[in-house]
Formats: sequence, C-alpha cells, structure tokens
Amino acid sequence: YRDLWETITRGGTWSGRLVNRKKDGTLYTSEGTVSPLRMPMGDTLNYVAVKRDITRELELEAQFLQAQKMDAVGQLAGGVAHDFNNLLQVMAGYTGLAMDELEEGHRACESLGEVANAASRAAALVAQLLTFSRCRTMHPENLDVNGVVSDLMKMLQRVIGETVRLDFVPDARPMMVRADRGMLEQVLVNLSINARDAMPEGGVLTVRTESLRVDAADCSLLPEITLGPYVLVSVADTGCGMDDETQKRIFEPFFTTKQPGKGTGLGLATVYGIVQQHKGAIQCTSEPGKGTTFRVYLPLAEVESATGTEETAQALRRGGTETILVGEDNEQVRGLTTAILTRAGYTVLEANDGVEAVALFDAHRGEIDLVLLDAIMPEMSGIQAYEHMIAVQPDVKVLFATGYAETAVEARLHQRGELALIQKPYAISALLQAVRDALDKKR
Repeated sequence: YRDLWETITRGGTWSGRLVNRKKDGTLYTSEGTVSPLRMPMGDTLNYVAVKRDITRELELEAQFLQAQKMDAVGQLAGGVAHDFNNLLQVMAGYTGLAMDELEEGHRACESLGEVANAASRAAALVAQLLTFSRCRTMHPENLDVNGVVSDLMKMLQRVIGETVRLDFVPDARPMMVRADRGMLEQVLVNLSINARDAMPEGGVLTVRTESLRVDAADCSLLPEITLGPYVLVSVADTGCGMDDETQKRIFEPFFTTKQPGKGTGLGLATVYGIVQQHKGAIQCTSEPGKGTTFRVYLPLAEVESATGTEETAQALRRGGTETILVGEDNEQVRGLTTAILTRAGYTVLEANDGVEAVALFDAHRGEIDLVLLDAIMPEMSGIQAYEHMIAVQPDVKVLFATGYAETAVEARLHQRGELALIQKPYAISALLQAVRDALDKKR
C-alpha cells in the first residue's frame, strides 16, 4: 500500500497485487492497476482502479506446485524402493532357503522365522511409501481385518505420538475381507493422522472392528453398498470435531481445514477412492467439540477351508523341468533366483544384464521355455531385451520382475498386452507359482 500511494501521488501508474478484505470478513488477493485521472492543467482529479480477484488462481497454482513436489517425491521413492526391495529380496529369499533345509523343530528355525518376519514388515513399509506417492495397482487377497489392524498398531502409535492414547477393540471372530493389504493399511493410517491432528492437546483414538449384516435401512443411508454381510471398521477420536458444512466437503480432493503447508487435502479423498475400489462405503459423523467417527464398510469374504489352503500351499511350491533364462543385474538377487529355480528342478541360464540375456537367448534359440527378466536394467532393460526376443521368437514366454513402483513398469508393458509381472521382494512360493503360471499359460 505504501508503494501504491507513493506511485500514484507522484503521478505514476501503479500495478501489482494486494490482499484485501471482503464484506463478510474473508481475505482475497487482487491483481490490478491504479492510474491518476488528471485535469487539463495537470492536477489530479481522481484515480481509476481496475482490479481482478485472483485468489482461486493462486490456490490452483499452489496445488499444481504441490502436485509437482509429490511427483518428485514419488520418483525418489520409486528409486529408493528398488534398492531396498533388492536387499530385502536377498534377505527374505536366503532365509527361506535356509529354513527349508532345516529339520522341523530345529532351534534355528525360530530365529530365522523372526528374520523373515522382519523382512516382510520392511517390505510392507516400502509398499506403504510407494502407496503415498503413486496410484497403486490393486492386488486383493483374503485378509483377516483384526490381523491387519493388530499388525499396524505399533506403527499407528508412532504416527499419532505419545499424547494420544490408542485403543483397539477387535471383534471376537476372525473377519475376512477381499482387499489389498497396503491400501487397507493406508486407509487406517490416513484416518489416524487426521484424528491426531484433531487432538493437538491429546486424547483417545479408538479403532473398533465388528461384523454386521446390511439391511434395507442401511442401504438407504449408504447407496454404495448392497444387502449382505459386511465388516465394519470404525476410527473414532475425541478431538475438536467438525460442523455440517465441513463434513459435506471432507472427501473433496484438495479440501483441507489445516493450516497452509500442513496438509495436501488428498488424505480423505484417497481413503474414499480406496474404499470405493473395494466395493465398500465410508461414513462420517462428527459434532464440534465432541469428536469424529469414520465408519468403513467392507464386504465380508468367504473363508476357504483348511484343506483347500493346504492344497494351495503345496501347489505354490510346484516346480518343473523346463529351461529358464534369468536376466538380473543384481548379483545377489540373480544367485538367489537361480538357487530357488534350480532346487525346484528347472535348468537355469544366467545373464547379468539385458545385453547378455539377448546373447544367451540367441545362442540357445529354441531351448528356452521361459525368460525371467528384471524389467529395469542398465545398458539394456528387460523390456528392451524382450522386444528383441519376440522379434526372433514371437511365442517366447516371459515373466518380468521389478523392485520399482509397479505402475511405472506396467505403463511400459501395457502396449504389449497382458504380460506377467512379479513385484520384489517376492516369497519363494510366489516366485515358483508365478513361473509355473507363466509356463502353463497359452500364448
């Protein structure tokens, strides 16, 4: 304002941005010019101001910059995840091989089991990192909701801090849902973070699970769901709560009640999208000063019999006698993969990059039943190597492996149709099953 008055007082034209206040008290930013209106003798009679409200434009610009930042974080997370997943692959894989070689009841089995569990939890953390920075491809599996929440409790306590008490009230019965574990965990983490922010002075966060049957009355309130059995996961806090107008907008992308720089406005929008993707529904009840409760409804899944589970476990370890070309630039992962496949009865040819994989493929043309390639390798990627191979032998079968974010690799594979992809770190049984599926699949 000082610059404005100094400029127009000396007869000049001012242009720039100003923050002003509307009649209802809200602030807005305007962009404009102020010019003096002079008499014929040169005296200033009045001023002409032309202004335009650019508040929304500035908000969109800030959102765009935030999206760019998240994209950069996503790329960084993808690179870090690749290196971590290779290390975890070696740790978990060789631990599994060692456990297979020990007799049942050996005293080292328990220690090795703890190593395997730690590697599995580390892999889950990497998956969570990727979930926050990308749109994950959904990988549903039968999950016990109580088990998922129980495994996540320690992490949630670290997220919400010591000033908030965390209570978990599980249903007494196991409750299975067909869901992506990482996405389900993200829902719980996002809701817990929001609850923490609503209790800056501390409070109680309660996570509760229960089974229920949705009736016609429930469907009238929640049109997204249908009649039938559901699992209800509720996340309740004793925080500041929300008024009705705020509740109407909480699932809108980029809507946030937090201070600038404290949130992206994408947390609850992401939660809503994940729940919808799982054919469920989410409901919020809140009142200023009386806390907030989010209720997530997920369809109850049918539980497989113990016999079927045992047969499936045996099928996962089924090997074969075919010849497999393994192209992997990480020496330890390549050695582990070769050891797993060799023990399962396969003949393995090893290549340390795409160039060597192509050379081996040409040298053993007609002898190779399956090509297992790391999708991203230096000099020549697995995808580029595959392009060369199908030009020579169009019916060659392939299985890609990657430690990067799946969607980044799948985008490159999409133009070739539906190609098999396994995410690192993978379990021994998962690798053997993926290899068997790729071999048995008709071209």
